[in-house]
Amino acid sequence: MKEYKYTSFIELEPNPKTKRFEVRNKALKTLGIVEWFCPWHKYCFFTLCHGVVFDNKCLADIQDFINSLMQERSRK
Repeated sequence: MKEYKYTSFIELEPNPKTKRFEVRNKALKTLGIVEWFCPWHKYCFFTLCHGVVFDNKCLADIQDFINSLMQERSRK
């Protein structure tokens, strides 16, 4: 799995068809979850806390990670 500068992605127990990941910053604070969102048929990022702030670099990490999950899924 790719190493990111501003975030880390920890795989949680997967559902039967999809994966789930906890998203943490480098201070190990949980920022949210990446998981499959059935209505949109794609992986999405869900924040867990109010008041969490993201800059463009952190968001780019999350976007790149989700794009890689979607590419992996399309190869199946």
